[in-house]
Amino acid sequence: MACDVNVAEVRSRQVLAISSWAILALVVLIMATSLLGLDTAKLPARNASLVDAMGKTLGAISGLALLGAWVSGLWHAAVHRVYSTGQRATILAVLIFGNGVAAFFYYFTYVHWLPKD
Repeated sequence: MACDVNVAEVRSRQVLAISSWAILALVVLIMATSLLGLDTAKLPARNASLVDAMGKTLGAISGLALLGAWVSGLWHAAVHRVYSTGQRATILAVLIFGNGVAAFFYYFTYVHWLPKD
């Protein structure tokens, strides 16, 4: 039996979902840690290095999540069957120039609300 499911579209949607939810969680986590007022200048040296390492780790994970969202957003827009050629070109241009942030909003404003196949 032939299946009407586009495997590339499903996989790109899954990666985009994971990346977008990770970005949202990281933004909340980063905001929560900044609200705690962890100022490394006022901490003892060993605690300051821990806070500094935590900040660098969160930054690296955020960068990877944004990269994952950007690549999977481009992938999804390229393989999504509903778009016409003009729509696809416009969305790809917005995603290319808008990087991971545009892909994050692409997921939560459009892809998340698509019916599940």
